[in-house]
Amino acid sequence: MTEHNGPALAPDEQAAQAFLRAAKLYWSGPMYRALRRQFVARGLDAAEPDQAERAMRGEPGYAFFCWLEHHLQREKYAGPRGLVHIAERQRAALLARLEEAAGDSMSSGLLELDPQLELPGWYVRTDYHQHPGGVWSDELAGFVYELGRRTTLPAQLDPYAVHQRFAAAVPDGDRRRILDLGCGTGRSQLPFALRWPEAELYGIDLSAPCLRLAHLNARELGVRAWWAQRRCEATGYPDAHFDLLHSTFLLHELPRRSVEALVREAWRLLRPGGHFVHLDFHSPPGGSWGAFIHYGHARRNNELFMRSFCETDFAGLQRAAGFEDIDMQLFDDGTGLPGPDGISESWRFPFQLFIARKPA
Repeated sequence: MTEHNGPALAPDEQAAQAFLRAAKLYWSGPMYRALRRQFVARGLDAAEPDQAERAMRGEPGYAFFCWLEHHLQREKYAGPRGLVHIAERQRAALLARLEEAAGDSMSSGLLELDPQLELPGWYVRTDYHQHPGGVWSDELAGFVYELGRRTTLPAQLDPYAVHQRFAAAVPDGDRRRILDLGCGTGRSQLPFALRWPEAELYGIDLSAPCLRLAHLNARELGVRAWWAQRRCEATGYPDAHFDLLHSTFLLHELPRRSVEALVREAWRLLRPGGHFVHLDFHSPPGGSWGAFIHYGHARRNNELFMRSFCETDFAGLQRAAGFEDIDMQLFDDGTGLPGPDGISESWRFPFQLFIARKPA
């Protein structure tokens, strides 16, 4: 399920995005390895992340690494051939596609938007990933977000492969109803339609633009799914309504109090024996180096709560709520796992697969 419903790129825009991908590959490969050598040469392998950050600030190579990471992302979205411009150039046609999908009698009732929903302050005040205005403030934000996935993991040509790998890693079980928490444009839920074709699929998110695109994506692929603008900490669904709850890259974007509330809500929503499963970033492998490089990325990319989540005992929260069979394991996004020392040859997110079960 890799079809793309987004804006078409003109030749110069394709060239600009290809250059950006190549620059990111250089940044995440040769530059990353050179920086690692500098880090070792400074004797920082046992340093605390903040101590390492202070020590490395004077290194020209680190300054350039940080500058390039930040400005490549900025150019990706806000440059003259950036994603916002690409979508804006096709605004009328893209909005027409969303309107057509929302008004289709075959999909009536599958999209629930709530204009009265009060969006959290931390959500509206932060341009996560340097996405201008966030993923909620413009009707085309879903298209822009989805285009951005093409270079989030520059080593992967298929931006949706990680979702397919995640769905394949979820434990077997009887899945009558599946809820995707923070579903975005729906790409994280669609592989579950292949794995459990008889299940009812639901997805919730704060972003109305992303939900409208999720609805379009599912419609284009012939997948019947319900999409709703709701908060993951208080979904409004009945008790024990779902057999599987999952999220992809949601937890690190929530303040700790919301993570805690989400765990409690998940316990309420799951039927006995149901699973609570997540793909996210936690416990950066590679000791001081891993924490240093990941927490620095969080600062440069407007990931307000990424470090907070990494320092949260998520397993402890699940255990306190009553979950059992709790596990966290390194996840291969398709580019391989870190080496025996926990350090990769190229920059990568610290992917972790979280699995927990509500006792039967």
